[in-house]
Amino acid sequence: MRRALALVLLAALAALGGEKTTAHAFTRGGGRVWRSAPPSAPSCKATLEGKPGAILFDAAKGAESYLVYLYEKPPVVEKGKEEKFWTGEQDGFVGGLEVIPREGAKSFTVLDPNKSIGWTCAYVFSVEAKSRTLIAATWKEGVKDAGEDGASFGDKYRASK
Repeated sequence: MRRALALVLLAALAALGGEKTTAHAFTRGGGRVWRSAPPSAPSCKATLEGKPGAILFDAAKGAESYLVYLYEKPPVVEKGKEEKFWTGEQDGFVGGLEVIPREGAKSFTVLDPNKSIGWTCAYVFSVEAKSRTLIAATWKEGVKDAGEDGASFGDKYRASK
């Protein structure tokens, strides 16, 4: 009986421990692109080769996940006879992060050592039923703690020289 109770308690703790915000980084060609022109204005801006900090944004109602795209410069869409898609393959795409929120998360902190990543504009989207909506975000220098609902780009990406 004690062994069964201990197993049930362990399973309950594991289930509660699994309820946390997670994130997965992606690079060029790593998917998670959208098939339309980029928005005319980014969610937030920062100085290329700036200081470490974080991208902060609030939860959107009904969002299943969030996508954060970093660019060295604002992306453009080619004009022509055929519709051109912004795929993140060109135009200074630096890296991206998919954030999967835990139940009840209200705000998110994405740590970014911008000094090594080097970006000027970030596009943050909420994703619901495969529909992406641009949401507002802010850049704050000096943030070092991601908190319970945070993620980090890490030092994987480098600004091109």
